[in-house]
Amino acid sequence: IMKKMFLIFLFVICVINVNNASSFQSNTVVVVRVGTGTGSLTNAATAVFLDEYNTTTGALVQTIPLPTTISGANKRFVLGGTNSSEGYLTLSTDMNYLVLGGYDADVGTAAISSTTSAANNRVIARFAPTGAIDVITALTDAYSEGSINGVTSTDGSNFWISGSNDGVKYATLGGTTSTQLSTTPVNISCINIFNGQLYIISQVKGFFGVSSVGSGLPIAAGQTILELTGFHTSGSQISPYAFQMNPAGNIIYVACDGNTNYGIQKWTLSGGTWSLAYTISPTLSFTGIVVDWAGTNPVIYATNLTSNANAIYKGTDVSNGSSVTVLTTAAANTIFRGISFTPVTVLPVEISSFTSMANGRNIQLNWETKTEKNSDKFVIEKEVSSANWESIGSVKAAVLSNSPKQYSFTDKNLQA
Repeated sequence: IMKKMFLIFLFVICVINVNNASSFQSNTVVVVRVGTGTGSLTNAATAVFLDEYNTTTGALVQTIPLPTTISGANKRFVLGGTNSSEGYLTLSTDMNYLVLGGYDADVGTAAISSTTSAANNRVIARFAPTGAIDVITALTDAYSEGSINGVTSTDGSNFWISGSNDGVKYATLGGTTSTQLSTTPVNISCINIFNGQLYIISQVKGFFGVSSVGSGLPIAAGQTILELTGFHTSGSQISPYAFQMNPAGNIIYVACDGNTNYGIQKWTLSGGTWSLAYTISPTLSFTGIVVDWAGTNPVIYATNLTSNANAIYKGTDVSNGSSVTVLTTAAANTIFRGISFTPVTVLPVEISSFTSMANGRNIQLNWETKTEKNSDKFVIEKEVSSANWESIGSVKAAVLSNSPKQYSFTDKNLQA
């Protein structure tokens, strides 16, 4: 008589990590670093790295180099060494990806932002929670003879882009061309999404504050950019770079770096009009910023490029008079640019169904995936005794898929 057997199967998904980086950690920030530390920075194409730092101690967690050679569909990624408007880093609104804009060019290419986008595509780097990078979005029609400054995304597949001479553009993962959303203004520093709305910030007269782009998240041409009511229309009171808005939509912090206007400006909304509440650390200049809104008081992380220490600063906004202090400093002959929190760790595979069926002395397993991202293989393990598991085989995965995939495996080693 066949004995009854109770079998438990477990899937282990092995993730491909193309650059051998470790997964991002919690309680950290990631900053864009330009330069290796060897030789002075110039406007030539320069190697780029993501440096991950502990937010409490300022200790370096890991460094992830961006590719400087072409590998399959992945392009090179470089930035200009001295262009402070480049390198803004954002976290997708689903918190699964970091995105960053740059150039496909050899390190050392002279005056990289002056090159054409046909010769040196404007590229978008996407970073998964595992630290894996892809640079498969290479645009031939965007910011030619100008700089690509910022990129923002909802899910790592849809991108809204800003730059110095081509307004706001929209592109999709793996694309080679973009959609022009607006050309007024044409010179835009940063772009970001907050509370389901696309925003930009510029240093062009009439758009010196935070501005909305169309309604919601537009993807078609003909969008109107409108500065939020109350922000300055000239540069005499504000010299803005990156910005952050709270989930309630009534507070904005603006990182400022100008000849007379420095610091992190706090703007508040009342009665439909924005007003400057006060400035944090008004003697320091900033270009990158990210804010932790989780606690009672916002915690600010900001980067500086020019007139003060090249560093990451940290501070808690308690009231007027709050300030930030240095968390960590960049090495000589390198520069910090954009800063963000890390993406959340998500399983790279969505399994939509899993079944098992006895066939004589064999058990057949069938499963279907809905999507796969960087999946290497499925490893099937069986509990052969209490808390004692063994691997009984593996099945190659699809690596990357946005459509259903079916898999099966048969266990032929059942015991009577």
